[in-house]
Amino acid sequence: MATITWSINSMVIIPQVDQYSDYAWQVGWKCSATDGNNTQAISSSVTFFPSQQGQPYTPYDQLTEAQVIEWVQAALGPDKTAKTESVVTSLLTAMPAPLPWGN
Repeated sequence: MATITWSINSMVIIPQVDQYSDYAWQVGWKCSATDGNNTQAISSSVTFFPSQQGQPYTPYDQLTEAQVIEWVQAALGPDKTAKTESVVTSLLTAMPAPLPWGN
């Protein structure tokens, strides 16, 4: 059975957006799967608008990784979150293939 881990690997902060200071604008995330012998990962990013950060607003220096992962998964939605976990798990058994043009 694979172990799935979500993590945050980068954040782009804008000094001021509307009434929010140090606003987390873009978040780079990674979803990893490991089976004890092999690890695979998928990475991407999500851009947030003020209405997506939830209320009450959390200042940048008080954010936790768990909170930002919740934002990322909410932005992806339950279907895409589950699909990401399924795909990264399937990559554990993926086999490298030669290029079809012979290089």
